[in-house]
Amino acid sequence: MKKYFTYLIVILLTVLFGCKEESVQPPENLLVKILGKVAEKKQNMDIPIQAAQVRLSSSSINMIDSTDAEGDFYFEFTLDTTRELNVTLTVRKEGYKDVSPLSFSVRAGNTYPVPTFILELDTTTTIGGGGGGTPPGSGMPQTIAFIGPQTIDLKVYGVGGTETAIIVYEVRDSLGFPISLAQRDTVDFALEGPPVLGGAYVSPAWAITNASGRVATTVNSGTIAGVLQIVASLHRESDGKTVTSTPTRVVVNAGLPDKNYFSIGAQQYNFAGYNWVGRTNNILVQVGDKYSNPVHQGTAVYFNTTGGIITAARYTDIKGQATATLYSGNPLPDYNAPGYGPGYAWVYAQTIGENGVVIKDSIMILFSGYSTISVFPTSINVARGGSQSFAVNISDQNGNPLAPGTRIATTIEFSPPEGTNWAAKVGGLPDEPLADYLFRGPGKTDFVMTVMDATPGGTPDRMPVMVKISVTGSNGNVTAFLYGTVGNP
Repeated sequence: MKKYFTYLIVILLTVLFGCKEESVQPPENLLVKILGKVAEKKQNMDIPIQAAQVRLSSSSINMIDSTDAEGDFYFEFTLDTTRELNVTLTVRKEGYKDVSPLSFSVRAGNTYPVPTFILELDTTTTIGGGGGGTPPGSGMPQTIAFIGPQTIDLKVYGVGGTETAIIVYEVRDSLGFPISLAQRDTVDFALEGPPVLGGAYVSPAWAITNASGRVATTVNSGTIAGVLQIVASLHRESDGKTVTSTPTRVVVNAGLPDKNYFSIGAQQYNFAGYNWVGRTNNILVQVGDKYSNPVHQGTAVYFNTTGGIITAARYTDIKGQATATLYSGNPLPDYNAPGYGPGYAWVYAQTIGENGVVIKDSIMILFSGYSTISVFPTSINVARGGSQSFAVNISDQNGNPLAPGTRIATTIEFSPPEGTNWAAKVGGLPDEPLADYLFRGPGKTDFVMTVMDATPGGTPDRMPVMVKISVTGSNGNVTAFLYGTVGNP
């Protein structure tokens, strides 16, 4: 009986110690090993990420590891040799974007190196910046980079366009890496340009960098069109240096055309086009919005005319102006201006304003014709020491003014007896070129010319004289002669 008991103790001890040894060192054919790395891309290099959380999960396993200084993680567990297990690896790190989980099947007795998990800094920036986790350490702030958007086009308030935009900057260290939360700093935003006078502003005016070294603010357009410049800056407390971004350009475009700021004009209101084909005259339109800003560049303006032909459409430039070309030719202007006669045409310009309203204006253009000269009386008869006045009409064939730039010249010729000081002179017609006259009238088509006896004491006998009137200009050149005498018998 005693012997049996001794054997039983030996057997129990053998079993107990044998089981303990197997639980500490399971057979290799039952082990599954999974290893990998977590990193981020910087300048085309894989930079290890420390303290990233890696979770291994399956229907029967839930394990967590944290990456070391080299970014490595490692899992080991036992598995029945007859089983195949589907497992999933999930990686997370505060301050970085989530990556897709990796799922695969494992069998006992195998080692599974998995591809490197590449994490990307979470650059999602709320207005004002701040918050977020802590990416790998960085140096002090050295530069401020504009991130976006690359093109910022706003509209003035109240015209139905985009009035605000989010602007993002990134503060970087001397190596070009975004600064970390450990180096976070306050960035101020300054706004300059004409639209500031119309209420343009940034909000917030300052922000604290987030885990990605980024800050954001909004720019608001106001009521004046033009170009804004935004500058981001920070004051580095460690050495007192101010770090400043390059100016960011923001275009504030004007609103839709407004009838109160729609103007039409001409290079010449009077141009020599009645008797010629293909002569040109520029028609200028200026378009503004309800805030008196030039409308957005590229606004369409449409033209038509009752005389000749005209460019159908033109588009405004940065000054809100558009120029069409009026060409002389058929149909000849058929509008008879009240009291003035034929030769006048209407030129119309129109565009589209708010709510689809048509904005339209027009101007009258004179197509002037051939030059003519008429003088009354038709002969010269100046008494001794006296003078004589003449009504001179210089106009086109329809009695309308000649085109601007037309010159009128008068000369007088006489032949005094040899040894005498007899003389005569003429005056009264314009010395300067004609201006851009639209309608006839005194000083435009009707003039007074005077021929005078210029001999001291008067010319004692009749002296033959000739007056020559010359007209030169785009309406054609014409000359008139007037003959007679100055002085008494």
